[in-house]
Amino acid sequence: VELWRLPNQRLISLRFLASYLLKKDIQDEIHDSIEDAKTALQLYRHYEYVSQRGPEYLKATLIDLYHYGHKCNWTIGLDRIPKF
Repeated sequence: VELWRLPNQRLISLRFLASYLLKKDIQDEIHDSIEDAKTALQLYRHYEYVSQRGPEYLKATLIDLYHYGHKCNWTIGLDRIPKF
């Protein structure tokens, strides 16, 4: 979660990050620590991929993430996530 953060901005929940970046619903009905750990690893790998595309691409991705979060008041739902 700390990787996907702009300086001096709020931390973003694992659930929101999974929904926005991975297009994956987690923690639907129950909290599952194993699912959380797998999702955190997927987010790390996705961060590596985005980072390899360059610092400007990473920054643009983070800005888009925060813009969407503010726009939807940090609520999630796969049906609301824009398609890339």
